Amino acid sequence: MPQIDISHRSALLKGEMTLENLFHTTVSDGHLTAARWLDNDREQALTFAQYKEISYDYADYLQKAIGRERKGRFVAIQMETSYHWFPTFWGLVAAGYQVVLLDASLSDDMTDFMLGQAGAVALVVKNKRSLSHDALQILHEDLFAAKGHEGFMPQFASQVALCTSGTTATSRIFVYDEEAVCHQVLNSELLHRLNPRIVSGNPERSLSFLPYHHVFGFMVN
Repeated sequence: MPQIDISHRSALLKGEMTLENLFHTTVSDGHLTAARWLDNDREQALTFAQYKEISYDYADYLQKAIGRERKGRFVAIQMETSYHWFPTFWGLVAAGYQVVLLDASLSDDMTDFMLGQAGAVALVVKNKRSLSHDALQILHEDLFAAKGHEGFMPQFASQVALCTSGTTATSRIFVYDEEAVCHQVLNSELLHRLNPRIVSGNPERSLSFLPYHHVFGFMVN
């Protein structure tokens, strides 16, 4: 299988440092496998082209569920690492919502606190949480069943918020604009030049053992 031209990819991203361009650059080699997972001990897979379509399916559902009038507001993802994570994140971004990444293991009280700190209007979550305010809760099973996006027009958001672990004090939220996120992605070009064994350009499998709400797990994957 031919190598991915990391320098060319990086040049495309440098030309427009937006989340929209990052998404389109990421899925540009649509035939390549994007994710593999086991289902009843059988390996399953999705390509980047399939992920693009699923992301828009989710985006259409999320925009209708949360409301176009709330575009530009923060919406939280509280999800364990899975093959659904990619289209959920990009679905929210493509629907126009800024995204805050929350630890799936947080208690209801801490989830409530972090939503309040972020001013989040909605939460994508596996099971309904007991919250003190009226943030809309979108359950995973409903979102993952979304199919089709006829007529959907993406309007990409521009910010991602990540939370500190809170091991030494109260967890804090840091907001990164789209240019800052793109600069982090462009570190792959630097690594490719300095140590092509780490970032080779060959299609390789990476084990996603870190949760995607974690800054390293999020940026690397």
